This record gives sequence, structure tokens and C-alpha cells, in this order.
Amino acid sequence: FEKSPRIDIVVLDKTGTLSSGEMAVVDVIGPPGTAARAAAVERHSAHPVAKAIASLDAKRTASEVELHPGRGAVARVGGDRVAVGSRTLFATLGWAIPASLEAQVAGRREGDSVVSWVGWDGRAEGAIVTRDRARPEWIKVVTTLRRHCRVVLLTGAEHSNGYAEHVDEVHAGVPPEAKAAVIRRLKMQGRVAMIGDGSNDAPALAAADFGIAFGAPTQLAAEAADMVIPGDRLERVLDAFALVGAAQRRIRQNLAWALSYNAIAIPLAMAGFLSPLVAAVAMSASSLLVVANSTRALLPFEKVGADDTASGQVDSTEPRQSPQPRFRDNP
Repeated sequence: FEKSPRIDIVVLDKTGTLSSGEMAVVDVIGPPGTAARAAAVERHSAHPVAKAIASLDAKRTASEVELHPGRGAVARVGGDRVAVGSRTLFATLGWAIPASLEAQVAGRREGDSVVSWVGWDGRAEGAIVTRDRARPEWIKVVTTLRRHCRVVLLTGAEHSNGYAEHVDEVHAGVPPEAKAAVIRRLKMQGRVAMIGDGSNDAPALAAADFGIAFGAPTQLAAEAADMVIPGDRLERVLDAFALVGAAQRRIRQNLAWALSYNAIAIPLAMAGFLSPLVAAVAMSASSLLVVANSTRALLPFEKVGADDTASGQVDSTEPRQSPQPRFRDNP
């Protein structure tokens, strides 16, 4: 709480933060065996897209696995070297994506779907289309954040898929090692908070002034962040900022009271106007006041959080008004 600054820029990851991260395969394009080969490779990756593809088949196995975080993976399946991942991965490998395959994919892709190219023998032979589900409250949360600060979307996905129109700035197709560089550049423009959930977000979470691991974060993300907010309710990010601000205000109240008491009582005691007994009682009373002030509920957030934790469920039919987040207002 002491480390958290007043925020100028909030950086959001897409998959697992603005979206649920629960990917599902909606289309497989390519010759027979495309899904089986891709599943064998993706079984070694923890990315949500990889998990969805890995569930397609369990018959084949892969060896000599090379993971390219944020881009995909390459492995040997049978006698072929198989690559599964983004256009950036294929460009890095120098593998071609035929125009005919691109046309097929373009005609069958829609909305916020993600295309994972599948190739072997030096070229793309097929593609697997997966789709994520946006969190229902994400527009409301982003709109609230934008009233107080600049909002940036930072994602490893090659396309922002409809999220761009609701944020101030977009960085798409950014590999994990470059996310931290983007954060450092943004820090030259103000205080930065980063919100993410995956291992590929860990460098950015660590580089930010205030890192928040949200949802079901990986161990790397949780360790890199300053705060972990588990669960599916994105609006709890707003509660977290409000809670941090309320805690800091309470700390300042306690310090102000303690300093004021000593500034008055010590000169009176030195001048002989306070007996030792009265001074001892007054000191104890001052300490009790500080403790009592500290134990008061900081926000309505505490009660709601406790109820949700106890039941394990959230009533999403009637959204709750979140407390005002603590940001530095833009002019």
C-alpha cells in the first residue's frame, strides 16, 4: 500500500484480464492431422489458446519442444518439425503462409477470434481458430478508469479484436520481453499501474510502479505483482485502488494525531503542567484512539468481499457501485 502511487496510466492485458481467458476452438482449417499435430505441440504450453488446442487430440506426442512465449511453440511430431502460433512466430522462423490459406482463414474468422497458424516442412499448412469471451463488465470498468487516467491495452495477441475503441492507446502483438520495455517507456510519461494474469505479463508487472495480478494468475505473475486480486469480477480492480487510497488516508490520520498529541503534550509536560500520571493516561488514550481508528472498516468493499469469499459465488445480476478509485485526474 505504501508503494502504490497516484496513477497516471493504467495498462491492461487482454487475455485473462479484459477477457475470461477461457478459449474454445471454433474452427480447424487444413489437411487431416492438422489438429492432432497442433495438439501434440501445444500440450507443452500453459497459454489459454494452447490449452484449448491441446484438448483436440491426445494421441500424438511431441519432442524437442521450443517454447516462444507470446508467439507459440515448435516441436518435433513424428518425423516433422511442427510450428503452432502467431504470424510473428512464422515470420521469425522464416516459414511462409500461403495466400490461399490466408483467404480461407479470413473468410471464416469473426469477432474476437484468434488464429493460430499450424505448419510443418517450412510453411503453414493449416490454422486453428479459437475464440475468447469478453468479461461482461469490462467496458464499464475501462470507462471508469478513463475518467481519471489514461488507459493502455498491452497484449501479445496480434489483434485487439474490438477492444481498441474503448481505450486510449493499443500495443498489440507485443512479446513478453518487450512488454517491460513498453512499461518503462510509459513510465517516462507518468506513474504506471499494470494489470495482468499470465507468465508473459510478469516482466511488465515487475517493471510497473504498481503491479496487479488479476483473476487466476500464474505463479510468476503473482510473484512479480505488488497485489493479487483473485476471482472473476474485474470491477474489483476499482475496489483495490479505492482500498489502497483509504488505507493511506487512515495511516496519515493516525500519524497526524500522534504528531499533534506529542507536539502539544511534550511542551506541557516540560513546563510542568502535566503530572506523570496524567501524561501516562493521556499517552495510553492516544494509542487506543490510533488502534480504534485503524480497526474501523475502510470501505464497504470489506463486507462485500467477505460475503463473496464465504459463498464462493458472485451475484452478477445487479452490479454494485464501486468506490471512487484513487488516481491523479487528467487536466
